[in-house]
Amino acid sequence: MVGPFTVDVLEELGCEVLGPAPSMAAARQLIEGEQFDAALMDVHIRGERVFNLCEALDVKNVPFVLTSGYADWGMPDKWDERPRLQKPYTLDEVRIALEALLSD
Repeated sequence: MVGPFTVDVLEELGCEVLGPAPSMAAARQLIEGEQFDAALMDVHIRGERVFNLCEALDVKNVPFVLTSGYADWGMPDKWDERPRLQKPYTLDEVRIALEALLSD
């Protein structure tokens, strides 16, 4: 349910959306096979943690915002300072996060 909502929010903000990626394999395929400016990365994809995907984004110098609906983020120290959005998030929260991310 969150994937389609996020796509709608991003499109409303004028973004060209690649995804959503409903699995770790689909996310890895997008990261490895596509060029893009930024990513919204849910900390959990089908129960798996995405920190290895964060590494792949970091290697490509693709900035990203982490999202989660869980109270306990359980973040590795390396990603602790990454921008975050707590679900459910609003259009304005996504806009502010992306503007900050892309202005660096």
